Amino acid sequence: MLQGLQYHLDILRRQQDSISHKWTDLDVTKWMITEQLREPIQEDSSSCGLFMLKFMEYSTEDTLCHPITQEIITPFRYKLASILLCWKTNTAAMTTMLEQSDIEEDPNDVVMLESPEDQNKAKSLNSLSFKNKYQSLISVISNMSLHALVGRLCSYIKSIKCMETLEKVWVQSSKPYPISLTLKKLQGILNEDLPMNRDCFNLVVRRNMFDNI
Repeated sequence: MLQGLQYHLDILRRQQDSISHKWTDLDVTKWMITEQLREPIQEDSSSCGLFMLKFMEYSTEDTLCHPITQEIITPFRYKLASILLCWKTNTAAMTTMLEQSDIEEDPNDVVMLESPEDQNKAKSLNSLSFKNKYQSLISVISNMSLHALVGRLCSYIKSIKCMETLEKVWVQSSKPYPISLTLKKLQGILNEDLPMNRDCFNLVVRRNMFDNI
């Protein structure tokens, strides 16, 4: 970082109409370095960096309108999977729908046909049952906090063990270059013991950028 800063300072110093400054020494690479943090408090630098990118939205010129603490940085990684999955421009969202069974029917199977009266009763009960289930689901979800919803989604992602399902693409973006995230990569985000996948990191940065344009 200091070398990059030194590079740009050297360019400015070579310009004839450079702005005057009050620094006594522009050779920043030779400055004395004073360590403020003796021990690392954030082992996962990727999620920490992504958190800072997201938190920059709250920046007001040279200050932040809300203090940053380790307590709000640590759990941020768990939100990344749900953020990417629910991103409005996720073109792979439809691929997560359950697929219909391809099992062929046996023509020798015996099927008991119901009378028209029984069929009407069954349809009425099924419709009422589906309506009740839908209303119950909406009632449960509407009473859950955002934190609880994110937690349930993360728990669901971590619970999937099917290898075929793990290889399916759940998040996809094409601009400025294609990035696809499988369910297995999303699970990796939720594992603090694993380094964050590069595609996951790049896609979260892309999301933050596009949402702020």
